[in-house]
Amino acid sequence: MKFIPNYRVCYGGRFYEAGNPFSIKAEDADMMKRHGTVLDEPTPPPAVPKKPGRPRRADNGQSGEAEAQNE
Repeated sequence: MKFIPNYRVCYGGRFYEAGNPFSIKAEDADMMKRHGTVLDEPTPPPAVPKKPGRPRRADNGQSGEAEAQNE
């Protein structure tokens, strides 16, 4: 579980600044809700969708120099 404190807190003998998420034990979640936001699961970053279409020449085995010479 992750916890994002509203203010500086001490947890497990360490101090954590406001707004910086850190891991907590599941049994401490009820108490910690009074002091910030408890996240059940870490949210993974969204996957960037690949753009449809033809690949660029550099991705196709040619260098940028070859592209510049063709112009």
